[in-house]
Amino acid sequence: MKSKLLFLALFCVALFASGQSFQLVKDVNPSAGGLNLNCSFREMNGKVYYVFTDEKTTKNSLFVTDGTSTGTSKITPENVNVDGHLIIGGNKIYFFASDGTNGKEPWVSDGTTAGTKMLKNIHSNTADTDFGLINSTFLSADANKAFFVANDGTTGDELWVTDGTTAGTVFVKDIFSGSQGSQIQVAPSAMGTNMKDGKLYFFALNGANGFTINGKEPWVSDGTDTGTFMLKDINPGFNGSSELANVKHFVEYKGKMYFFSIGTSLIPGGLFETDGTQAGTKLVYSTTIYRIDEFIVHNNLLYFTHSNGPSLYTTDGTTAGTKLLATIPDAQLNNLGTCQMVVANNSLYLRVVSKTLGSELFKLTESNQIANVKDIWNGISNGISGNIFPDKKVLQVYDNKIWFLGSDGSLAGALQLWNSDGTSNGTKAISPLNNDGGWAGGNGNNYNLFAASFGVFMIYNNPTTGPELYFYNTLKTALNSIELPDQQIEVFPIPSRDQISVASKMNFVRYQIFSLTGQSVQSGQYKNQPINIRSLKNGVYLISLFDNSGERKVVKIVKE
Repeated sequence: MKSKLLFLALFCVALFASGQSFQLVKDVNPSAGGLNLNCSFREMNGKVYYVFTDEKTTKNSLFVTDGTSTGTSKITPENVNVDGHLIIGGNKIYFFASDGTNGKEPWVSDGTTAGTKMLKNIHSNTADTDFGLINSTFLSADANKAFFVANDGTTGDELWVTDGTTAGTVFVKDIFSGSQGSQIQVAPSAMGTNMKDGKLYFFALNGANGFTINGKEPWVSDGTDTGTFMLKDINPGFNGSSELANVKHFVEYKGKMYFFSIGTSLIPGGLFETDGTQAGTKLVYSTTIYRIDEFIVHNNLLYFTHSNGPSLYTTDGTTAGTKLLATIPDAQLNNLGTCQMVVANNSLYLRVVSKTLGSELFKLTESNQIANVKDIWNGISNGISGNIFPDKKVLQVYDNKIWFLGSDGSLAGALQLWNSDGTSNGTKAISPLNNDGGWAGGNGNNYNLFAASFGVFMIYNNPTTGPELYFYNTLKTALNSIELPDQQIEVFPIPSRDQISVASKMNFVRYQIFSLTGQSVQSGQYKNQPINIRSLKNGVYLISLFDNSGERKVVKIVKE
């Protein structure tokens, strides 16, 4: 048995050591037309779902791919045009779309054409282009429900919820009574991540008869009228604690939700925590500074960027434990999510908009200094795209590297794909592919790059095929890391017939099992319980376990 395992391990090393370059997945549009679209990539059950323009119908359609040509197909019917981004909840995909008859309405899909349908005709008298539907969008979802904003023509833009069925798609609450709408909002970088224990956390504006009551304040909803209420009137009166330009997202940390709200010279604002109750919504760290910009959980601490400096802070959830960590050098926080913080190989990376270097990749060093990894486009020009997107971060993580679209100024400044291992020499342009003169992302300022658990996808504009989907996958790093002593993870028993258990100090949230050829065979949420592998065929597999920051550990398992 040991000799067979050794052979298979050596086989895998040989198989993946050569690596793979980006390959065209499928030439969906043979005419090589343009693509001015945010493809809104999402991963579910080992496959990636995305929006792509079908030139045959000229409509934006929902597609699915496993990274192969045969595994890539269109899901939505010919008459359906997808509008906006995708949200994943459990085994369902939620989005807004129009079918040429019913206007822009909420839809759901189980990943098949037969399982794709309109949830409800909420506003029956509207056309696809009706301006009154511009704010209709899905916010967040879990395995049981999805929250969204919709306009029924009477209440304005208000909160709705669905369980994925027509009967279970219902109006939640008229927060701003009348037709004005309550301006429900979550921060762009948090779209799809504001739920905990079946409840949605958001900011909203309440009022009646055309007048506001409390201003924009933090709210929570369990999907019912009585279970939807304001958490705290932080800034009493109609001004609110969080105006449009200052809305910050919620982030889960240590079993609670944390958020930022502005205050005044008389009323303290700053970092708040909530347990979902009014009594449990409390100020953690007081500041009169303009804003806290974004959050990320790393090494059991909550990191956040602060406009004072600007700077990077950490907190353990207490006032005494909230501390300045580092100043972001010569930088400016222009928008929500300016820094796009991510973690790779246990290091924190940021996109810093520097007054002297432009938008570039930076890293938090071991000495708690924020240092430039590489000035990709020399001077003040932006080496990394400066855009903010509602459903993705500019910096993506795969194979312990940072992946992003950027430019060094060549090819008229066209965006190209780059990746970085955290060093200047290890920060390199991956495209143009084969020196073909192409560029990444699609046309215009679109940022179509997505790191799934099993590979990296991007839209690449080849001069011959036009903008199409390309895919990169290698398990080389993951496989080699199996033998490293610092994995800090044990999976047992090996071999196993029915289930495996995981012992680790890391807090894993999901897992994915691959065959030795790189095919995803099983995935799901990790709930600190044994994983059932009875359905797997006998053989050797790789299991990837991921924490909330996207950090991955990979271990070899054997099913017998």
